[in-house]
Amino acid sequence: MNTAAGPNAATIESGNPQAGNVSVEGAPLLAMESIPPRRSASNSHSWLGKLIVLILTAIGVWLVAKVLYLNQKTLASIIAGETAWEPLAVALFCLLGNQLICICRWIVLIRALGVNLTVFSSIGFAVAAEAAGLAIPGSNGGDVVKLGTLMRSHNASMIVASIIADRMTGLLGMLCVGSLAGGLMWTTGLPQERQITLLTFAVLTVALVTSMIALGPSRTFALRLIPRRWRWLNHLVAKIDESATIFQAHPQVLYSATMISIVGQTLTLTAIYQISMALYPNDHASWGTTLLAGPWVLISTALPLPFGALGVTEMFSDELFRALGHAGAGITALFFRLLQIFSTSILVFSWLTIRRINNLSG
Repeated sequence: MNTAAGPNAATIESGNPQAGNVSVEGAPLLAMESIPPRRSASNSHSWLGKLIVLILTAIGVWLVAKVLYLNQKTLASIIAGETAWEPLAVALFCLLGNQLICICRWIVLIRALGVNLTVFSSIGFAVAAEAAGLAIPGSNGGDVVKLGTLMRSHNASMIVASIIADRMTGLLGMLCVGSLAGGLMWTTGLPQERQITLLTFAVLTVALVTSMIALGPSRTFALRLIPRRWRWLNHLVAKIDESATIFQAHPQVLYSATMISIVGQTLTLTAIYQISMALYPNDHASWGTTLLAGPWVLISTALPLPFGALGVTEMFSDELFRALGHAGAGITALFFRLLQIFSTSILVFSWLTIRRINNLSG
């Protein structure tokens, strides 16, 4: 066997501890042929992912069917035309108002970071994000749209920071509304409502403390305590650290975004209350109870399940309000989802119309 080193031969580097200790010089075809094919593995992962999504969707549809079965009387009254439609119209306007507030909140955050976007373009991205958030698992479709489109032409760190801050201030606003409602109902509420109040206040406290640590000087020490066993966790911790560093110079923006979020979440929870008034005119939860329990219904839509946790949210809402002594709110959650789709469609159609008029006039 000829072992002479020629111009196209592979040389062994005994001192190199890297993969295989082999460096190929002048033989790219040989190097490419030595790479094992991965097509079958990727295909199997793709089919497995599709199968999991299909199974989760089927479970969600089954849960929706179960909720409809448990609320046959309410469903029959809706079919018979006994539902008051005025509260549904109020709920639709509340949802539209909240979506506009969410758009304004994200624009405030992203413009405070110095991202060079016009107001019209920012509204366009936000509207597209609202539409995508209805279908992609975990209601994170809006984040996917923002990342996929804006990171091509803008600072990726700024975009990620705006998304994390948007999620954080939205959650804080929701928990603030629930805690305030529970505090006002503490003396007159049921024991179950006091338990939800304590849980909401505890989670709000943890969220506030976590936010203060993230924006304070002790952030580096706290992040070191997080175990780094998984690559995705390392990446998440790095992004949180980077985003916190960016917003350390803009704390007033986070305060403003949280205040905006409180108003928007109040409108969303008021929409849920109006829907329950329309569907359960004689046995609906009070506005205060809806402000207290509603945030947990909204949090359930953030689970990484298809179509914003379709079925899971409806079943959870039904069981939660039954535990509070009211009619099951599974149908309410389903109508809330349908009104969200309708309000988002109005938002998208309005923006496309304005864009069309703007292009014609330009």
